[in-house]
Amino acid sequence: MYNEIGAVVLGCLSATFFGYGIRELALAYKTPTLKAWSEQAVSGTGGVMVGALFALMTLQILGGHLMSGH
Repeated sequence: MYNEIGAVVLGCLSATFFGYGIRELALAYKTPTLKAWSEQAVSGTGGVMVGALFALMTLQILGGHLMSGH
């Protein structure tokens, strides 16, 4: 049961960070100055990377859960 809760929490965190990252990257695309663009692009890329990390952690939990046959 705790594995399912952990997977749901990590999945929600992953979706949140992915959404933030994609939003920041989209806003960076519309930014006219290079300095502002780079700040938003770095922030957006970081959000996408953290979202990917949480997604991998979710798969790790679900993979172990599925392999154990529960």
